[in-house]
Amino acid sequence: MKDNFHAYMKFDESKYKGKYLVFIKGRLFKAGKNLLKIIQDVKDKYPKEIPLVVKPLTGETYILHDHF
Repeated sequence: MKDNFHAYMKFDESKYKGKYLVFIKGRLFKAGKNLLKIIQDVKDKYPKEIPLVVKPLTGETYILHDHF
């Protein structure tokens, strides 16, 4: 989880305003507006990882556990 947060802190989010950013294993996994679809993709590809989800426009950060 720490790697995801550090990756986000270094990330230039300016071109992703209004989209959800999902970080896995210290890198951006996907960006988009359909969070449910992205979360399903995360669960399919990385079932044991905990993603960091951020939406830059609002500045809200969500930390999701693997039991969504």
